[in-house]
Amino acid sequence: MKSKVLVFVLKTKTQKAANSDVNFGQITKTVGDFDLAVAYIDADASGLVTESDSSIFAVEMSTATAGTADTGVDSVHQFSAKTSIAGNTVTVKAGTVGASAGYKDADFTQISASRSLAAGSTLALTYTDKDDRSVATSAADANKQVFEIDLSVKF
Repeated sequence: MKSKVLVFVLKTKTQKAANSDVNFGQITKTVGDFDLAVAYIDADASGLVTESDSSIFAVEMSTATAGTADTGVDSVHQFSAKTSIAGNTVTVKAGTVGASAGYKDADFTQISASRSLAAGSTLALTYTDKDDRSVATSAADANKQVFEIDLSVKF
């Protein structure tokens, strides 16, 4: 039986300069066979978060270019659920990338499934549906769907 511990993680980065603080929070709880989580990262202004590779968020605040922050993006709020179905680990993540003044929020949903294969190999399938970020409020909405297949083989 899984642990029924409720876990809180809260972190903050406080700067002396005005409008330069960043807050992160995550709450996780196992309910039955489901691992549930709520996570957020919130910055006083866009451009303060440059990380693009956390394992927590389906869509990050910064671009895929390491160390480059997106214009007009100042937060991410996400709910996730993970469980095992017939030997497959299934994870669903949904949330919003928050926009600063003059930009639109961007919603996202991600569904992933992974399975261990023979000899330590792993197959992972991920589908992500997301709105484009850093879109001005006067511009048309744009949406992108991405399907990824990852086969990890060990020798």
